[in-house]
Amino acid sequence: MIKAMELQSNNKLFKGAAAIIAAAGICWLLFGHNVAGYYHVLQEWPGGKLRIIQAPGIYWKGPFSKVTKFQISSVVSFVDTYEEQKKRRIKIEDAIVVTFRDNGQGTVNGFVRYSLPADEEQMKLIVSIARTEEILQRLIKANINTALTLVSANYESGDSVKNRGQFIRDILDSLRNGLIAYDKKVVDGKILTTPRVDANSEIERMPGISSRFGLGIANFTLKHIEYDNQTQTKLDEHRLLEQERNIAILSAEKLKQETITAAAEEEKLLAETRAQEEHKKLEATIQAEMADEVARIKAESDRNIALVLAEKDREVAEIELAQAKIEKEALVTEAEGKKEAALSEAEGRKALAEADGSLELKLAMQKETLIGIAEALKDVKVPTTIIGRSEGDTGSGNPILDIFLMNQIKQLESVDVEP
Repeated sequence: MIKAMELQSNNKLFKGAAAIIAAAGICWLLFGHNVAGYYHVLQEWPGGKLRIIQAPGIYWKGPFSKVTKFQISSVVSFVDTYEEQKKRRIKIEDAIVVTFRDNGQGTVNGFVRYSLPADEEQMKLIVSIARTEEILQRLIKANINTALTLVSANYESGDSVKNRGQFIRDILDSLRNGLIAYDKKVVDGKILTTPRVDANSEIERMPGISSRFGLGIANFTLKHIEYDNQTQTKLDEHRLLEQERNIAILSAEKLKQETITAAAEEEKLLAETRAQEEHKKLEATIQAEMADEVARIKAESDRNIALVLAEKDREVAEIELAQAKIEKEALVTEAEGKKEAALSEAEGRKALAEADGSLELKLAMQKETLIGIAEALKDVKVPTTIIGRSEGDTGSGNPILDIFLMNQIKQLESVDVEP
């Protein structure tokens, strides 16, 4: 009985597991799951209608439908790649071999990054032609090969080195906008390639996979170009000539720069010399102006000093003159007093003489009077500087005495002398 129960339990577990597996199988058949970064292309059963699943997540696919995965953004590389298999070096990837305009050959190594279109109809067109991502990458690589071949045919092997940037831009333009036939021309010593135009002035383009399917070419990366021996020899010779030409250009440029530098140094020296001369002239002018200013200030100072001294001398002279006037007035006053005393005495004597009536007595009295006056006035100091002196007067003598004597002489002349 226990065994029967165990068998019954195992049957239940088996049936449960089978049911889960069956449900999972049904879900796997009926539902799909798209992850970010991928498109799922669904070919519905039984009609074969294509449906593009772009949004990530679970979606209904129905029974027996076929799902193809495409990576939204991927890389197509063209590089010579080898790997060791059973002690043998086997090439698993090929670079693209191109022939240049001068018949030189080169092996181009690089890669192209592309992105799928967001338009559902364009994706359906891609799937209808390419069917799988592997086939799509082969088509893209074939298109890259065609673009490289056409563009390289318009370049010489040396131009692919010298004008590498333009070479890459032309390839990228062909991949993005369609394949273009190019014409080559030389402008100002530079080789330029221009799109070939027809009689209607329209660019000749052959539809490429990018323009046909709406693929986005993000970038074209050229890693390197391996040239054949003959082409490499030409390139080496050309590179050597180019180096020699560049060296000559650099030497000429260096000589030019040295000449310019020498001229600049000479001009600088002349400018410095002129500046020094101007500085000396300016310094001399400033010194002359300073000397003139000092002389003017000194002359002005001397004139002011002279004026001050003259004013001082004038004031001193005025003071001395005033002092002399005061002394003169004092002396005159003193002399007047003595004169009046003498005159009084003389008058007395004269009266006495007149009373006696004797001429001799008068003369004796007059003589004594004069002698007395002279004795009185001999010690009187009269200033020699007297206003009103006659020219040529040395300042000697006593003017008061002279005046007195003259007066006495007049009086004597007036005396009546008896016979």
